[in-house]
Amino acid sequence: MLGLLLGVGCADSIYGTSGNTYDDQARVLAICGEMKCGTSNGVTCGTCPTGQTYCAGNQCADVNVTQSMVTVPGGTLTLGASDQSDNPNHSVTLADFQMDVTEVTVSAYKACVDATKCSTPGNGNWGVSGKENHPINTVNWQQATDFCTWAGKRLPTEEEWEYAARYDDSRAYPWRNNEPSATLANYSTGGTTAVGSFPAGDSKLGIKDLAGNVWEWTSTWYCRTAPCTGTSAYRVLRGGSWNYDTSYLRAAYRFFSTPSYSLDSFGFRCARTP
Repeated sequence: MLGLLLGVGCADSIYGTSGNTYDDQARVLAICGEMKCGTSNGVTCGTCPTGQTYCAGNQCADVNVTQSMVTVPGGTLTLGASDQSDNPNHSVTLADFQMDVTEVTVSAYKACVDATKCSTPGNGNWGVSGKENHPINTVNWQQATDFCTWAGKRLPTEEEWEYAARYDDSRAYPWRNNEPSATLANYSTGGTTAVGSFPAGDSKLGIKDLAGNVWEWTSTWYCRTAPCTGTSAYRVLRGGSWNYDTSYLRAAYRFFSTPSYSLDSFGFRCARTP
């Protein structure tokens, strides 16, 4: 069984032979530990079986856990707003990156908890029947970071988040410049909705729920004026949420919180560098 899990290729990558002796297996096990896929010190530690084709945090994850991603073409764009003191108009130049199409769902987060790589979130959508496809909420910054790391991704920077929402014309909202309505986003309501419930509010690149539903954690420290180059006591969240009004839905709006806070209006999505 050990030979099946580790594969002849692991021993080959160490010794350059086709043998798979007990000593070979012990050496690979010592290097790979509990890794089911990926590499360590030049050793291939395994590949994922059909139906679990994605290696997430050196463990094999179900395909639906990875969630679809969109490639956001790099370029230069004006971010911020002239009437926003903590995010005045400024130009950014970014390389290509990838962004989750939807906010991370309850079912996706559960897979990370089941893999013992994520901690259980607070009361909210977690464990509520019928909300498996709602965004996971009541998560703090570290829990969001842990999930993205496990999934082989990362949290987006706030510049990446805003760039994706306003691509490629510096629009006011993900859907463009017309004012928010109940057909475009989930705001000022009694709770979250299933991800992707407002296709008319999708961004130009097809990214969903960048306005409303849940605030989304970013990797960026909050400072009084963007772009932030230092550290502080707070992390930036973006996008507005189900229990906030339209004034918070503009793509340039910055929200912030102590990283340890986990409100039922806080969720996240992941990004990745191609």
